[in-house]
Amino acid sequence: VSVDEEKMEVTAGGGVTFRSLAEAVGDADGALPIGTGDTVGVTGYLVNGGISGYFGRRLGMLGQRVIELTFVTADGVIKILSPSSSSDEDSTLFNSVLGAGSALGVVTSVTLKMESGSSFQSGGQVIVPCGTQDSAKRFARLALSFLRDSVLPDESVSMELVVTADFTCISTFIFYDSFKFDPISYVNPIRDAATAGNVPIVVDNVTQWNTWLEAASCLWPIIKEMKGNPLVRMDHSMGTTTYPDDDLLNFIANEWIGGVPLEDASQSIVEIRRSEER
Repeated sequence: VSVDEEKMEVTAGGGVTFRSLAEAVGDADGALPIGTGDTVGVTGYLVNGGISGYFGRRLGMLGQRVIELTFVTADGVIKILSPSSSSDEDSTLFNSVLGAGSALGVVTSVTLKMESGSSFQSGGQVIVPCGTQDSAKRFARLALSFLRDSVLPDESVSMELVVTADFTCISTFIFYDSFKFDPISYVNPIRDAATAGNVPIVVDNVTQWNTWLEAASCLWPIIKEMKGNPLVRMDHSMGTTTYPDDDLLNFIANEWIGGVPLEDASQSIVEIRRSEER
């Protein structure tokens, strides 16, 4: 990994993982819309779009940060591609790589445009161990209403709700540089939801991360402990192009959180967030 702090650019080789990239970007007081896993490969992530749940609302997708990439086609031709590629063929290939690149060839290096680290204001979590599936369903339904009604219309904040296999509900908040309110009081509806459901709050610190790197690396210790023999992953995803109505929120709470047997797989989660389109 190499960083040009004057140009706010960072270049990563084909085998670089997010831990190395994030640490280099953080040292340069920069920010990028990366994922939460430190062992994920940078180029594999971005050529499949690069959606960032934590940082996407402010920084877009990682693929949209690409200034230049070195690409080897299936027949061994090395190409330097960029948004300003001169030929129509290379311009089309550049756009195609950032979404279907895994099927078109190999990226051996990529240069990304960083944002200033000041684009991140603060962030943190409210953690509520609900204990039972019914309690998690009730809490999550109230949290989802807050997510839809208050967070989605506000471009200055991002929220992610995760429900774990033991029915712990984790509300993660990222406040961007344009956020003008008090983060602590902003999340009062989450505290109210815990009170209404008679469930405890064991972590209540939505300003615990003061730098972009602290937020970007917050899940690294947890992911490190996710081990299995074998560890198998299966994803089911769904989304909407408009704000979800009450019927959809009820479906998520009742059928996904309240109906899926999460406890049968100790590392299973339900993750709800906004994925930014730009």
